[in-house]
Amino acid sequence: MNSVWQALTRVKPITQMLSEQNALENGSQSNSPHSIERLQRCLSAVDLTMLGVGAIIGTGIFVLTGIAALKAGPAVIISLLLAGITCIFAGLCYAELSSRIPVAGSTYTYAYASLGEFCAWVIGWDLVLEYTIGAAAVARGWSGYVAQLAHSFSITLPEWLCSSATEGSNLLAGLMIMAMTFLLGLGVKQSARVNTVIVSIKVVAILAVIFIGMWCVQPDRWLPFMPFGFQGVLTAAGMIFFAYIGFDTVSTAAEETLNPQRDLPIGIIASLSICMILYIAVAAVLTGMVSLDELNRSAPLAVAFAKRGMVWAESIVSLGAFAGLTSIVLVLLFSQPRIYFSMARDGLFFPWFAKIHPCHGTPWNATLLTGSVASLLAICFPLETLAQMVNIGTLFAFVVVCASVLILRQTPADATELAPLKTSFWFQHPVFRVFLLIACLIALVLAWRSGLLSSHFVIPLTLAGGIGYSLFRIHAHLLPTVDAHAGFNCPGLPWIPFLGIAGCIVMMTSLPVEAWIRLAVWFLIGSIIYVCYGMHHSKLNESKKLVS
Repeated sequence: MNSVWQALTRVKPITQMLSEQNALENGSQSNSPHSIERLQRCLSAVDLTMLGVGAIIGTGIFVLTGIAALKAGPAVIISLLLAGITCIFAGLCYAELSSRIPVAGSTYTYAYASLGEFCAWVIGWDLVLEYTIGAAAVARGWSGYVAQLAHSFSITLPEWLCSSATEGSNLLAGLMIMAMTFLLGLGVKQSARVNTVIVSIKVVAILAVIFIGMWCVQPDRWLPFMPFGFQGVLTAAGMIFFAYIGFDTVSTAAEETLNPQRDLPIGIIASLSICMILYIAVAAVLTGMVSLDELNRSAPLAVAFAKRGMVWAESIVSLGAFAGLTSIVLVLLFSQPRIYFSMARDGLFFPWFAKIHPCHGTPWNATLLTGSVASLLAICFPLETLAQMVNIGTLFAFVVVCASVLILRQTPADATELAPLKTSFWFQHPVFRVFLLIACLIALVLAWRSGLLSSHFVIPLTLAGGIGYSLFRIHAHLLPTVDAHAGFNCPGLPWIPFLGIAGCIVMMTSLPVEAWIRLAVWFLIGSIIYVCYGMHHSKLNESKKLVS
């Protein structure tokens, strides 16, 4: 049991990650052009910001804002602000970790340095839900907008090519994914340029909607500002939260960034800030154009313009949504192969995924497999089933990142394993304290949602005591005793990571039970793969054998 525990909890030191990266950068691993083992650095802060904006803004800005407005009224702008701030808490944690560990792999790499090898594998396996399945889900929605644009030009696409997003096969979605896959295989810079063009079209369309719509705003439609009370604001915030998901894709480009310690935090925070401003502006225009009883659930902006006699504006909305979804698919398909690449390079996944194309410098094998799987999923599965798995997988990744910041601030950069398995470990190690805090938060939210808090005062007192004790221990022991590094450092430790964890847990508990069951089954499959392959082929395991 002790050897198994050591295998599960072995940590890859940050110093080792950086030294390996420097060796690859200096070409000491291989000088042959036919055995490239590193990705090419070519992305700037602007490219990363465009990646983030491309991943965040989709149909959410054209559809979710209207649906949330029906729950909160004009106060939906407060809902958007609250949801955006919650994401910024997680975004600040991503910014610190991407600056501290500028290595491909995103959340997987951060977990490997803080929570141990098994947790790293689990989170890497979890990211498949966000990126691969996410690309398939978005492609299903994308095909609907293609059909709508074609219909505006009096072209009707056949049913066998483009069925609805909720049922039937969808060949067009699969073909679109494969086209994006081959584009990504040609090179990172080429893909970034295409993404920049698409994102520019999307942002121009949104700015056009805001500018045209502001002339139709009637301020009296904003009154009463909060017709459904603050509970309506919170409900809308929970709905709109998922419209901000996607900024984490920026961190997957760490090894392809020219100046990662500076550019990665800029890309993450800038993309989140830009998107939050655009979301709030669109929501303000929408609620000022039409009253709540005139809002349409499926196409609120298009219908709002139609009610003001501007039917032609529907084409602008459709164009913006089309460009938005295209960029999201591109960025998600960009991100997933980097996770496979990092896991394979560490020996936890099959080495085939670590191969770099000798001409284009991209992880071509991993990219091709990701695109093929996502294409099949997009063709065969309905949108709703795919979307639920994406949401819970993404939120779990956010929780891990926030916890990793708390732990790494207390962990030396050259640590090779977690504390040994002994009684005092459970009370002294920061990993336990962080997970105790997470467990208390989950119990608190579940008890609140089930109504126990209103009838049994013992439960809230017990939970409040546990959370209070955890916060005290975190504040006392997880302050940055390890020297802050030269890059970006998350402010307000430990409160910013704690608020990020709390917000994500609240969102996770609002998801249906089916999503939790699918997540558990997915984790079980991943655990079997790790036990049968990753545990034995880990590079850390091999290095330990050499030392012994």
